[in-house]
Amino acid sequence: MSEPIRLQGVALHEELTRRRAELVAAVVASVGELVPAYGVLPREQLVDEFAGVVDVAVRLFAQVVRTGEVPADGELQVLGEAAGRRAEEGIALSDLLATYHLSVSLIMDRLTDGARPEDAADLVRIQRLLLAFLARVMSVAATGYLAASQESLRESHDARKALLDALLEGQDAAGVAARADRKSTRLNSRHTDISRMPSSA
Repeated sequence: MSEPIRLQGVALHEELTRRRAELVAAVVASVGELVPAYGVLPREQLVDEFAGVVDVAVRLFAQVVRTGEVPADGELQVLGEAAGRRAEEGIALSDLLATYHLSVSLIMDRLTDGARPEDAADLVRIQRLLLAFLARVMSVAATGYLAASQESLRESHDARKALLDALLEGQDAAGVAARADRKSTRLNSRHTDISRMPSSA
């Protein structure tokens, strides 16, 4: 087993664990300013859900630093699920991925502040592990985001098809639209306008 990665004589995985709450709080406090799209999310959502996602990421990176192994996709499932929720909320994929880059930068700035010349070799090791970890995290997040986006598109398509079928069959289109709304499907306003048109029959 290789020597632990150390900065200023302290094992980095231990430092990450010890300062995890501090690092998570710093990211949560800054993300709205760094990525404006996150600034419009309810404060409780940032404090609870987003903080939980960051906490998982910090914990897993501490594990990466300790073992030298990037986690399997299954261990990152919570990050993929969170990315799916961002897709449902309308957060752009570019903004989602930017949060990972900016969060990593903020955390590493805090951890490497005061690094000494003799830490140079360990800083190179950290960079290699961090890039590998970030690549895996972003792959899982993008997959979760795109899966949720495709599901939303499928549901929207199904709802619009049901509304069109109702119109063609002379059914109560408003009732169909209401049922679709109860399933949290967003109908385009122009379809609602069509449903208000008088029947030619």
